[in-house]
Amino acid sequence: MKTIVLAIVLGLAGWSLPIAAVEATARTLVLAVALMAAGVFPCMTLVVNAMKGEQRTPILIEELYGQLRTLLKILVTAFAIAVACVLTLATTAALSAANADDLPIRIGAVAGGALLGLLASRAAAIGRAFFAILDINRKQALIIARKDVRTQREAVIADGRREQFKSDDPTPRKLERVV
Repeated sequence: MKTIVLAIVLGLAGWSLPIAAVEATARTLVLAVALMAAGVFPCMTLVVNAMKGEQRTPILIEELYGQLRTLLKILVTAFAIAVACVLTLATTAALSAANADDLPIRIGAVAGGALLGLLASRAAAIGRAFFAILDINRKQALIIARKDVRTQREAVIADGRREQFKSDDPTPRKLERVV
């Protein structure tokens, strides 16, 4: 619901923007959105590479896979919206620079504003998703660390059981032979 409201509000803001300000606003927003999209793409790569099965149980691997897949869907959607937003805003800026009719410029401004609203709502979802992944990684790391500690503790106990008592007296004591 918030996404729709934000898209409508920014769309209306695009409609109410004076025609003279559309080109400068669109050019500025193109750069900002392109920078955001440029940051989203490497994040998708990091999410794909986050799936490691080292010392994890099959259940934990499936859980991590599901959560990483959800995050990847959010990132792909945000990237697609960002690309559509850049294209829409660039087209709107070009129409405004070419002194096109007001209606196509306004429609471009409304569409660009609505896409910005969608992208802004995705940005919040991305932030929440990354914190969720951080929590998952913490949980997975704790499981691995506890397993390592348990293994080390068991090895120390086993070594202690194998160790035989040795005297700390350095002088050898030999029995004298009685003839």
